[in-house]
Amino acid sequence: MNLPKAAALLLLVIMAAAALPILSACHFKDPGTPSGPVLTTPYPSRTDERPLLIPEDSPLTEEEAARVAATFDLPLETYDLLRPGGAVDLSRLEEVEIFRVVDGDTLIVMRDDRPVRLRLNGLDAPESYSHHDETMRTHRGESVSRLVSAWLTGRQAYLQFDVESTDPYERLLVYVWLDAHTMVNEVLVREGLAWQHRYPPNTKFNDYFEELEKMAKQEGRGIWGDGKKNLFGYDESNQRAGSGKDMNQKTIYLAGGCFWGVERYYQLLPAGILKTEAGYANGTGADPSYEEVCRGNTGFAETVRVVYDPGEISLTAVLAHFFRIIDPTTRDHQGNDYGDQYRP
Repeated sequence: MNLPKAAALLLLVIMAAAALPILSACHFKDPGTPSGPVLTTPYPSRTDERPLLIPEDSPLTEEEAARVAATFDLPLETYDLLRPGGAVDLSRLEEVEIFRVVDGDTLIVMRDDRPVRLRLNGLDAPESYSHHDETMRTHRGESVSRLVSAWLTGRQAYLQFDVESTDPYERLLVYVWLDAHTMVNEVLVREGLAWQHRYPPNTKFNDYFEELEKMAKQEGRGIWGDGKKNLFGYDESNQRAGSGKDMNQKTIYLAGGCFWGVERYYQLLPAGILKTEAGYANGTGADPSYEEVCRGNTGFAETVRVVYDPGEISLTAVLAHFFRIIDPTTRDHQGNDYGDQYRP
């Protein structure tokens, strides 16, 4: 190769390298990870002092149902971490408006300016007063129907189909999403308002729904409660009072995932969190910059210092919230955030 040709080749290499984007963010994605929707920070979950109990002898009033339904938008779980496939890509789904709720598992939506009946896939709910057979009607079913109606009527939603698009009664058979992180079907099962039910071959999420049903049963939530005792894994109301020996504040350091998301989650809790601070822990060097940690050679983990009042929120409750938003079984990543700085 003569000198002019070598110089020209070198110039081409330099120009190609200059055209490459500069990788300065921390979101380095594993090349083996399939492409999909970008995960935004999941909504914070809630912890009920007492799980909802639905009585057998009378339905909830419309006012009671509206008050309870208002809490459903603050989920019991960070579902993106539990659900197969994580968040959904709404651009691939059909958008509709929920026109009316027939009962706990049947809705009417406006589709192409026409009312269309749909059945929520993967679940079944107790029969409400709207059932054509009077012997099948139940007070609990009517309570569920009023809760779902108060929560969903008039909202925009997105339809996801499984193998088949309709059931034997020509109703749309769908998973209904309110946003990329909230599937109506999963919320109803987790809240104890319905039980998982298989409609083969449309069973994409049924194993997942089974796990949500187990959680609801364990807590005695919704239709699974007997109204006599609280079966929740821990009772926040019993955890709030300090022992009398506690100081006014305690501190815990929590590492896992993006520290801004974790910090914001704790800032939104209704009581007990006095102060939060995002930083780094367990690395080498002093005062690392964000860019240095992102390069992955400092050993630091993104960490949040949480200062809390043990008289208002127990350590058990603080940790329960943490494990609702963090998956401790994943190595060096949470959601779409990849790197050893995101390790739990």
